[in-house]
Parts: sequence; structure tokens; C-alpha cells
Amino acid sequence: AIFIDDIRVSQPVSLDVSVTSANFPDVILPSTQIVSGQMLNGGLDSITSFNLNWMVNGGTINTMSVSSVNIAPSSYYNFTHNINWAPTGNGTYTMKIWATNLNGVNDMYPADDTLTQVIFVNTFPRKSLVEEFTQASCPPCGANNPAFDAVVEPNITSGAISSIKYHTVWPGVDPMNVYDSADIFQRVLYYGIGSVPTGLVDGVFIPNSCNNYVGAIECFTQQSIDSAILVPSIFDINITEATTSTVYNATVTLTAKTDIPFNSFSLYNVIMEDTVIYSTEPGTNGETVFYQVARKMLPNSTGYQLSPMSNNQTITYTYSYTPNLSICNMNELHMVSFVSNDDTRHVYQSANTSLGVTNGIQNITHYYGINIYPNPNNGSFVIELNPSLTLPQGKGTLMQVYDVNGKLVLSQTINGKTTIDASSLNEGVYNMSLQSNEGVVNKKLVIVR
Repeated sequence: AIFIDDIRVSQPVSLDVSVTSANFPDVILPSTQIVSGQMLNGGLDSITSFNLNWMVNGGTINTMSVSSVNIAPSSYYNFTHNINWAPTGNGTYTMKIWATNLNGVNDMYPADDTLTQVIFVNTFPRKSLVEEFTQASCPPCGANNPAFDAVVEPNITSGAISSIKYHTVWPGVDPMNVYDSADIFQRVLYYGIGSVPTGLVDGVFIPNSCNNYVGAIECFTQQSIDSAILVPSIFDINITEATTSTVYNATVTLTAKTDIPFNSFSLYNVIMEDTVIYSTEPGTNGETVFYQVARKMLPNSTGYQLSPMSNNQTITYTYSYTPNLSICNMNELHMVSFVSNDDTRHVYQSANTSLGVTNGIQNITHYYGINIYPNPNNGSFVIELNPSLTLPQGKGTLMQVYDVNGKLVLSQTINGKTTIDASSLNEGVYNMSLQSNEGVVNKKLVIVR
């Protein structure tokens, strides 16, 4: 296939400069920003001098004279303005950047001079979205998912991220794809996925920082998450779920945290199953336990296209889904909702319903002082605690394990590094709470025999 876009048919002129990009992220904190970017010499003559200008929201024009340069025809030039921009506070800003006075005369094709960019300035926190395209018959997936999950799982528990895993139709057999192949196929097309495993953070492929390939989950680290959650958001998402024995119901409330002038944003909702366990491997790569498995997109894979919104405007959506209970475990079903810009594929906010409050005590947020291994296990595992995570008066940490029906099946007070004997428990998925003086940390325990 050949795709052709952004074609301009015109008679070449001697002097023509266009600003092609500015180095601003989609959303920034209200701090001083360096105005920099790239410009293109689209004329027939070299550019040796020019004025670089910028303004915000139609205000003061800030001009810098540039000389002693030599920008050849059809060449790019990286610029940095000598006047920084200091946003006055949270809000939606429109910045314009353009060049004038090329070699002392006017630009001969002014139609493409100016770059106009909307910049969102905010302090509202973002819950990042980690997505993975994987497959039960993909050998590299089986080899690398354990390390990937070791980073993902504690960050879900801490509330830092949401996570979804889409099981593709290739390279081999995977019953999790068969369950909802149509929605997964559309997600593959949406991102242009060509191989598995492939990972993204907030709609951006994992950078190839480990000499592998763009999107390689081997390159995913805690730093990947720490960097992502520093970027603020312009949306708030709240999900309330209510289930019966056969039907999953949810209400999603979306609130704009600034003025949103675009209609390119969409709200997507994915019903995922937290943990799926097979007694024998469903594919050919050795995996039998799978996490955050995408089961259904609501209302469908195209989501809801959002109209422009004003600051604090709220929209509410309700959903009802009847899963195939011969395949899905109702107690493991949860929803992940997120907002993407369909033009850039960037994700601006996410929310999930897999976190909660245990025994009326608030979950600890952003706590990484617990290590449980192996997990999955055969009924024997180790809990290693940060020494500060103890109950008052040095009474240790109270570990409680609940089955999928909420019944307490194991309780023990532990200190430091402790080996747990859970051989009396049946194979399956359990919810574990670790209660200390700092609050409660919730973990998922998987027993496989």
C-alpha cells in the first residue's frame, strides 16, 4: 500500500520558512518553559538571517533576531528562543510560532509560516495506562512476561497505573483471542501492531532503551512508569461497578479538568479479567497464568467520541455486560476506562476498578516495600517485607488471605522475611491483604498445581 499525505503543489519561491514542530509535551505543569522546536527552509535560497517570533493566546509578540546561520534549501533547523514562556496557571493555551524577515525581506510564501499548537497546563494527577499485545503461543511472550508482570503488578496495586493485555490471533493458538477477536483486531489496527509481545505506556510504544526493538517489553522498567506518572492529566475518570451473579454493571463519570477544544478525544472502556488460570497451557509457550486479559470493549472498540468540553464539565455513561460464565470468572472481571486522542493515539487518563478498601482501611498508595515470590506458586511462598512495615508495638504485619467469595481462608502475623505454608488451599486466585501501621497493601495470590 502507498499512503500519500500533506502534499502541496506550488511554484517554488526563493525565500520560504515554515515552523514544523515545537518541543512541548501534550500536557505540562505550570512551570517556565523553553520555547524550542524545528523549522524548515522550503525555499530555493539559503537562509542566513531571520526573526523568530512567538505569542500565546494572542498576547505579546516575543521576537528574537537570528543571524550568522546558513540553512540550506530543504534543510531543517533546530531553534531555541531566548525568551522563555511562563504559564500564568492551569488552563488551555494556544501558542503560535513563526519566522519573519528572511535575509532581510518578507517570506514569499506566508501560507505555511506559522505553527499553532494547543498546550494544556495542569496539575491534575494522571494514572498511566500500560497496554501489552501478547499471545499464548508466542515464545518471546512466555519468556518475557514474568519480568514484565513483576513491574506491572505492584504498580496496579499501588494505584499508579491501569493495565490491559490484548491477546492477538497470531502467531498460534490462543483461546483468549477467540473470546473477543473482533475488538482485539481493532486495537491491533488502532496502534498498527505488527508483532508480539509489544508494549505501550499512555499510547506510546515502549522506547528501545535495551537494544531490542520499539515496543519491546524487555525495555520496560519501573523508571518507565515513574516518568509517565509525572505527566499531569486534563481528565478525571471515576468508575462505579455493581455486579449480579450473571451481569456486570458499571457507571463511568468523565470530567474535563480544563477547556478541551478538540473533538479528537474518545473514551474507551475495556472489561478485563484480572487473572486467568489454565490447568494446562492454552497455547504453546508454557504460560498457564495470564493477567489483565481483555475480554470486551464497551460499548464497542470505537468507544465514545467526545465533543469539545469546558472546564469541570461532566459526562456520565452506563454499561451492562453479560459475560460467558463458562469461560470468565465474574469475581475477576473489572473495567479499565481511558481517554485517548485518536489523532496522536496518546492516552491522557485512565481508571480501573481493581483496587479498593479492605476492612475499611485505605490501601497504601505508591508503596513498593513488599515482595512475594514465587507468585504463582504451588502453596508455598515467601513474603519479604520492608522493616518499617509493621503493626504498632512491634506486633508484625497481619496477613489475611480471602477466596473469591470473600471468605477468610488463611491468617497469620508475619515479620520481615517469612515462608508461608498455604498447602491447605485449593488451586485458584486469592486476595491477600497485609495490614500494618501504614495501612493495608492488597496483593493477588495465585496457587497452581
